[in-house]
Amino acid sequence: MVINFKFIRKSILFILFSILLLNCNVEEKKKPHEAVNNAPKAIRKVFVKNLIGNDSLKEAFIQKELNYLRSNPFFKSLQYSSTGIHIDTDSKINYSLGYFNSTSDKTDFLIFLKKNKDSKICLDILSLKDEKLLKNDNNRLSSFFCYKDGKQDEEIIAIAEYEEEEFLTKILKAWRADRKTEKIIEIPVDGIKVENMDYGF
Repeated sequence: MVINFKFIRKSILFILFSILLLNCNVEEKKKPHEAVNNAPKAIRKVFVKNLIGNDSLKEAFIQKELNYLRSNPFFKSLQYSSTGIHIDTDSKINYSLGYFNSTSDKTDFLIFLKKNKDSKICLDILSLKDEKLLKNDNNRLSSFFCYKDGKQDEEIIAIAEYEEEEFLTKILKAWRADRKTEKIIEIPVDGIKVENMDYGF
């Protein structure tokens, strides 16, 4: 009996190639966040860095509960804090902003949240990981204590240049956590100022 090694080798290669193709197809069918969660840690870090420009990946977290985000590899290693955005005392709808920070003074992600019964749902994400204006130590990210045309506007998020003044008026960039559209949208800086919480200390 003559063993045809060439035939055996070709058969093995064909089987391996078929398995590889099958695995690729299965991976493609996975939702973006599922594929990332199952990826090695180093690969996940790359995906996190690219979150700012990857709408399909960002959308994997939209409409998810806050606890889902906090336990996800994207955000798990970051510190979390939040502040409220209140419409009025009688409103049953409670919006808030969540902050995922790599350090106490470095915000990586701002999460626009809406309370749904007993849990908070992610409406939108603003990635600040690669925001060049925040790489300057003299610039400050502020929310809740922002004013528009002299009135406090809790929806506004702003980057302001620091001054030893009661209000920071050199506004470099601004966004609105807009409750009407339930999106974070960039807005003009005209008429915006920020209360300086360090003034007088």
